[in-house]
Amino acid sequence: MLEWLKAIDTNILLFINTHNSAWADSFMWFVSKKFVWIPLYALLLFLFYKNYKKHLLKILIAIILLITISDNISSRLLKKNVKRYRPTHHIELQDKLHLHQYEDGSVYRGGKYGFASSHASNTMAIAIFTLLLLPKSHRKWTSLLIIWSLIICYSRIYLGVHYPSDIFAGLIIGALAAGFIYYLLRKISPKMFTKEEAK
Repeated sequence: MLEWLKAIDTNILLFINTHNSAWADSFMWFVSKKFVWIPLYALLLFLFYKNYKKHLLKILIAIILLITISDNISSRLLKKNVKRYRPTHHIELQDKLHLHQYEDGSVYRGGKYGFASSHASNTMAIAIFTLLLLPKSHRKWTSLLIIWSLIICYSRIYLGVHYPSDIFAGLIIGALAAGFIYYLLRKISPKMFTKEEAK
């Protein structure tokens, strides 16, 4: 059963990674960079300020705590203990993958271990937390965040640095972390969720 699941995992990875093109290579590498999304973070900050002026500091602290939890579970706890090699470091796979090439001829392989994906956990944590926190009138922006997270997740598989299961685990971690921090925020500061206090 486990070998069957591993085979599916690998086959999906290879299917996505080997169906490539020059424009997709550039796009996937571009969206995988963290600084690209700074304008989106700025928009988030504006929306939080607009809806929770009095409580903006609490929200920022909550987000810092959220990313700390999400990133530490995926990058420190799981990667260092599960020690599952990224596809780019797997002896049987590394030569089958289409990898991003730098100008000097070297290729991008990422770190040694890949389970779970911190890109997936952190972006989904932000997306779900924002979805829970902002009113329904901002659904178009929260939907954009979900799409943003999924595009980044896809780019990590496309670049060959993660198996789909690495991504799936990261998404679950991020969603659970977001739910936990949102729950804590409601418990610690219930008044900020009333219409009178929000602004």
